[in-house]
Amino acid sequence: MRIRKEEAIQDEDLDFIANVSDAFAHPVRLRLFRYIMQSNRQMRNVCNKDLVAETGYAQATISQHMKVLIRSGLVETQ
Repeated sequence: MRIRKEEAIQDEDLDFIANVSDAFAHPVRLRLFRYIMQSNRQMRNVCNKDLVAETGYAQATISQHMKVLIRSGLVETQ
């Protein structure tokens, strides 16, 4: 077997890939990310109450999943 591109992957890139993989390991986080991405395309800001309304999950559940997305670097807060 061979990898197509022979450039070495840096440790920081491996950490990022691992964090993103962990963040996307749960379907709820994928749904949240998709909603945020779609909202951003429409130039709309998103807050937790929007995510609760969109998904129907409890505020505490949204907060826990958002913490993972933010920690992974995929989502930024203001």
